[in-house]
Amino acid sequence: MGFIKKSGKGKNKILDFSANINPLKYKGIKNLLLKNLDSVFYYPDAINKNTKESIARYLKINPENIMVGNGTSELIYLIALTFNPKSALILVPTFSEYERAMNAVNAKIHFLNLGENFKFPVDKIKDLKGDILFLCNPNNPTGNLLFNREEIYEISENFSLVVADESFMEFIKDEERQTLIHGVKNKNFIVLRSFSKFFGLPGLRLGYAVSDKNIIEKLNAHTNP
Repeated sequence: MGFIKKSGKGKNKILDFSANINPLKYKGIKNLLLKNLDSVFYYPDAINKNTKESIARYLKINPENIMVGNGTSELIYLIALTFNPKSALILVPTFSEYERAMNAVNAKIHFLNLGENFKFPVDKIKDLKGDILFLCNPNNPTGNLLFNREEIYEISENFSLVVADESFMEFIKDEERQTLIHGVKNKNFIVLRSFSKFFGLPGLRLGYAVSDKNIIEKLNAHTNP
């Protein structure tokens, strides 16, 4: 999707609105990538030790609760492969890869259509049950928080696993109050984050999952080298 704009010289310029990525470029990232260009001549660390430790410092959590992937999309499919859910609940409209990943493992998908203001009453969803619940929070493409953190805690009790995609969480002002990052221990949560959106680095294909240590170990056991 794009928008054609007339330039001053009579030529058309296409402005791309198809990718919801932070337009603000972070100073120093280009120079940092160039400075470390020689690293592409070597295979990376298979367990991503340095990357996980850097993310852990950024989030103020333990590296053992982090798994790195080739973008969050790879992790969504890895979750499907690892846990092989029989049923899934997805609130729509939302990121299409949840549905595709569930179809890949032949899960029965239940869709809930978001209503007015792209919200869904928490009283209705907390009575529903299933193997896995996908929540994109803030939601893509609607941009709003579907539920606050306390509501998600309440909802999660009825699902074996809750995947909370927080790829856009860093855009909101009360991120610290709404994120599930610090509540994953002893909980059935997998929180997904991406470097593509807020940091504007989609070409790096870098995303990560945050979860209980046991869940991370199960995911690692099913990942490709």
